[in-house]
Amino acid sequence: MRFETNTPEDSLINGEAVAGFMYSNQAVKGQAADSSLEPVFPVEGMPIFIDSFVMSKEAPNEDNALKFLDFLLRPEIAARIADITNFTTPNKPAEEFVSEDYKKNPMLNIPDEVAANTSFYIDVAAVLEEYDHIYSEFKMQ
Repeated sequence: MRFETNTPEDSLINGEAVAGFMYSNQAVKGQAADSSLEPVFPVEGMPIFIDSFVMSKEAPNEDNALKFLDFLLRPEIAARIADITNFTTPNKPAEEFVSEDYKKNPMLNIPDEVAANTSFYIDVAAVLEEYDHIYSEFKMQ
């Protein structure tokens, strides 16, 4: 068993592990290296995460920072970023502009029934004890 977050796909590729929990870009990289790897989504459900843009309220050039954020959120640009990074995009208008490979990849476009069985925690503290318990139980096996 290996607990590692930077390159968990490597453990699958080299045979150290038979399953892994990872971000979409790591899963895509793993499958590119070993086509026998397939995405599996827990029937119990799974958490989802989003990355966010933030700007300091003390930013020295707020206007340019906002222009940069506007640029990144343009559908064509967001699609290009998603294609390059292999991260899923929450930018719905960008979906029109992503590549066909991206659109067909189940690790980047999870099925609707899987998406319906995900959870997003706003108050992580509310589930932290449960996560700690599951992690400790799993690590002891």
